[in-house]
Amino acid sequence: MSTRRYTFQYKEIISINRDSFLNTVVRNDNLSKKDLRVLAHLMTHLDGMNFKAMSKKTIAQDLNISKSDVDKSIENLIDNEILQVGSSASVEKGYRLLF
Repeated sequence: MSTRRYTFQYKEIISINRDSFLNTVVRNDNLSKKDLRVLAHLMTHLDGMNFKAMSKKTIAQDLNISKSDVDKSIENLIDNEILQVGSSASVEKGYRLLF
């Protein structure tokens, strides 16, 4: 008798406006490679509707970069209107995507 194990991975699909993403992110010369890495990481956790708390320390560890680099990248993403910082009823300080 076979003892196969099946692993199911939960995937969440988000929809991003193609033109908005191209104009806001891809064609943006103000973003560094680290900014794009931080953004890619954030995109796996955030959406454009809800604020979600994110640990900068955890992001730094996941990407193997310094926390100060994560701080700078997040500030640059906010300055370029790609990321928004705010709060909600359940999150004191969180982030959400703006595109």
